[in-house]
Amino acid sequence: VQFSFPIQKLSQLHPADLAEIVEDLSIHQGSRILTSLDLQTAAQTLSEVDPDVQTSIIEVMDRQQASDIIEEMPAEEAADLLGELREEVAEDVLDGFEEGHAEEVRELLAYDEDTAGGLMSPDFFCLPQSVTVEEALDRIRQAHPESDALPYVYLVDAHSRLTGVVSLREL
Repeated sequence: VQFSFPIQKLSQLHPADLAEIVEDLSIHQGSRILTSLDLQTAAQTLSEVDPDVQTSIIEVMDRQQASDIIEEMPAEEAADLLGELREEVAEDVLDGFEEGHAEEVRELLAYDEDTAGGLMSPDFFCLPQSVTVEEALDRIRQAHPESDALPYVYLVDAHSRLTGVVSLREL
């Protein structure tokens, strides 16, 4: 496949559309496209790519570039991808992460993928049960500006025990 479309125009496409393009190209061309995108778009695109193609692309990509892109992915998606890579490649990629994110991903990698730990997401948001809706929304906006990735808010009592769950939509 010859690719004659200007790479700069690719960033205007939706990540799912970019993923289809990446899957149709050679591994090296797909890698080149991903590294030409901003990190967030590259991470979203890589998330949409078939897992076998993901691993092939990461295998040929510069380790630091791969690390930068994968670090932008949610921890559970990064762990799923890194779990499919050769161990030495996964470690190289993890070494490029910020320490906190790397530790979070390493914890997830410790679980088998078919267990509750392997399926869980470590990202959640909890608030005291006594907050008003207005206070809750203010706190969410401050802590999670991109709240579309936050489907639920967990309510806890003074002893941090779960007392309820409310969807962001419901709020």
